[in-house]
Amino acid sequence: MVIRVADALQAIAARNLHTELAGTAKVHREFKATVEVPLYTFVEGRLADVRAAIDATALLIRDPLDGREADLERVAAASQAVTGGFAAATAAVRALRSEFQRTRLTAEIRAVETHAAPILHAIATRTLPAARFRDALDAPEAALRGGGLPHRITPPGNRRGV
Repeated sequence: MVIRVADALQAIAARNLHTELAGTAKVHREFKATVEVPLYTFVEGRLADVRAAIDATALLIRDPLDGREADLERVAAASQAVTGGFAAATAAVRALRSEFQRTRLTAEIRAVETHAAPILHAIATRTLPAARFRDALDAPEAALRGGGLPHRITPPGNRRGV
């Protein structure tokens, strides 16, 4: 889920949103309708994707992450990419010609970022550490194959190690 958020923000950041008007008023209207409005729609669509993926991620915060360290590292890297992705998407939106659209879309990005912040924080401080802890608690393979424990366990209050 976090990877989808990072991808959607990267799509905004990678898109050239800079435009310039030239020509007559009729050409301006056509240009706005055929070039600029689709750019605004593109950004709005990617932000809707970001919101949906963040909301889906929030539902999974309490679910245990399964996977090995490489999978957990991908989630951690995606979380970091999301944090940087908000800044990159905001920078891309600042290239829009329309001050109204720049202001509106920047405010939308900031609102989504504010919504995502506690979710990303929970992933970094609770979900990933818990998954690593669970992985560390897995029984060693030698014990699973019958190799037993490497040393004798002494129960509390029993000094003989029976």
